[in-house]
Amino acid sequence: MSEEKKAGNIAIDIFMTSRQLFDDCTQLGHLRGSGPRYYNYYDTVEVKNLKYHKDWNALMPVVEKIEAMGYTVVMLANTCRINFDGSDDIKADTKIETTYQAVLSFIEYYNTTIKNQKQ
Repeated sequence: MSEEKKAGNIAIDIFMTSRQLFDDCTQLGHLRGSGPRYYNYYDTVEVKNLKYHKDWNALMPVVEKIEAMGYTVVMLANTCRINFDGSDDIKADTKIETTYQAVLSFIEYYNTTIKNQKQ
């Protein structure tokens, strides 16, 4: 899997699971008095097992979550559009790649616009 796909799959996984991505490590707190416990994203998820980029069974729940948030997802042939401010039609060689790229575009918008407004 390419580094670009890994990064995209991690972004989707964080969006779907509310896990946190940390540049280095983060303190989780105390575990039965044993002191601070640290981890990073790669310790908690096997990135190689994330298949959002090639498995409809993994990707469609993401589309459904976006729709449940009130956004419209339109897939037609090898074009996909998720309607949000500044969205464009995404085109690629396959429908799954098109949908994957549109989801990543939405997540970038969500993380920089909507998520920041909630905090």
